[in-house]
Formats: sequence, structure tokens, C-alpha cells
Amino acid sequence: FDFVITFSVLEHISDLNKAFVEIKRILKPNGNLASLFGPACTCHVGHHIYAKPGSQLFYFCQWKMPSHMHLLSSLDEILEYYRYMGATTADCLTVEEWFFKTDIINRLFFEDYINLFYEHFYLLASSIMYAEIDPSVLIQLRNKYPNYKDFSSYGGSFLCKNLNTNVV
Repeated sequence: FDFVITFSVLEHISDLNKAFVEIKRILKPNGNLASLFGPACTCHVGHHIYAKPGSQLFYFCQWKMPSHMHLLSSLDEILEYYRYMGATTADCLTVEEWFFKTDIINRLFFEDYINLFYEHFYLLASSIMYAEIDPSVLIQLRNKYPNYKDFSSYGGSFLCKNLNTNVV
């Protein structure tokens, strides 16, 4: 193929390294990968909970919870917050599933994606979207996850070139 295009797919692939190997395999030499994605696990809106569209507590597009709560709080603290906000026991089970158990979202940090792009492709262009984060939250995140620095990126587009000279 000359081109592979993905839209909001990468954050749903459990083994992104393996997926990039396969994309490189099917791309012609000098073929391109264009991708638009958001790091669902580490962005400010959490694990992209999609339990009740339109709800401020159960739909990530209406997110009104504290930034990065899913990375800074324990399950018990998150459930306590949900109960305080009026969630039922069944709602809390849904929250637990979306935040910590679902396999439809990988747990990669933004820098993990970038490192994999560089490992497998030549990055031609990128455009990254950022969310403003309270400095105290950023300090907490960097202290808890010392190998990572970027917690404000919540999506972007990337254009990469396949430098693999092996023909399929």
C-alpha cells in the first residue's frame, strides 16, 4: 500500500508495537502512515468513559471531573467521588470497568506513542493538541510517573514515512 490512514484507532490497539510492524510490512518502501489519535489513558479526560452519552460523569466529551483523576486517585477515591456525585452502585461498577478493566483502551502514555513512531517510521509532520493543566496537578503527575513529562497532550495528527526497504 502507498498509504495507511488511521483515525482514533491507535489508542484502542493493545500491542501498538506489533501493529506498527504490520503497518510497515504492508506499506511500500517510502509509503506513508497518517494517523490522528489521542492518548486515551493519560490525557486529562481519562479513559474515555462512554457509558452514558451526554452525562457529565459518564461520557468523556462532557467531562467535568478533576483533571487526571484516573491517574492520581485510587479506585476507592474515584468511586467515593462518583457516589458523592449521586452515582449508584451499578454506576460505580461501570466506572471501575471503564477506568481500570476495559481492554478497548490501551494504557500507553503520550511519550510511548511518540517513541514508537520514531522506532518504526520517519516522522514527517505532526500537529499536537494540548490541554491546559493546573501546575500543581502536573507536579503530582510527574512525581507519580517520573519517566513521563507530557500530560497535557490529548491528541494529534502524525504523518510518517516507511523507511523499510523490504518489499512485501
